[in-house]
Amino acid sequence: MTDEPRKRALLALLERGRREEHAVWDLFTEAEKAASGTFEHWGLKDLVAHISEWKDRDASRLDPANQGMTSEEPTDFDQANTGIFEAHRHKSWLQVVDFEAQAFSHLVSSVKALSEVVLLDPQAYTWTEGRTPCWIAAFTGYSHPQDHLSRFLVERGDLETAETIQLRIVDVMGSVDDSPRAKGANLYNLACFYALNGMADGAIHNLSLSFPLRPDLVDWSKKDSDLDSLRGMPAFQALYGS
Repeated sequence: MTDEPRKRALLALLERGRREEHAVWDLFTEAEKAASGTFEHWGLKDLVAHISEWKDRDASRLDPANQGMTSEEPTDFDQANTGIFEAHRHKSWLQVVDFEAQAFSHLVSSVKALSEVVLLDPQAYTWTEGRTPCWIAAFTGYSHPQDHLSRFLVERGDLETAETIQLRIVDVMGSVDDSPRAKGANLYNLACFYALNGMADGAIHNLSLSFPLRPDLVDWSKKDSDLDSLRGMPAFQALYGS
């Protein structure tokens, strides 16, 4: 039998991510779970449906039976996410939970069907644009859900748990891909979280770590609205050598 330690680690990560998602669900009452939101202000079941839909879609694209040719990523994510919201908005909490189980099983089965060689090959599928299938699976199965849940907890006033989740994302995704490209992006995303939540020191510190790893993000940061709260600060301006 071929030893595939990275593949086993990825599958364990997907299981861990699902357990952590369910642990956040447990913070909500049954009434909160059943409540419907709007597209501008999702309820928990809207969020779970969104996360699960993307797991299901990426599972289809990773499935070797489809040869990675299911579809390209949408060019308009707002439009795609609106469609997802409308498709699930009238479902009950139990229906959404059933869909979540189905989507998770689909993602796991698609990963299991891939060899470790393919999982770690950034050229395996053209649609991944240089990202490995392993990273794609970890993102859709771990990072993306955790980030949404963190932001959802911020809206509920639980900033401490939200920050813990964001720090965990950086640590976990670094274990999947420790390249400068990936690490720089993870630190940048953490900086955005801090900037959006009034923690300027944390934001500036993580940007100072991110920019040397991802110089391409320097120009992007100058127009990124997530960082608007920092723009008048000398420490932030100093990141650009001015």
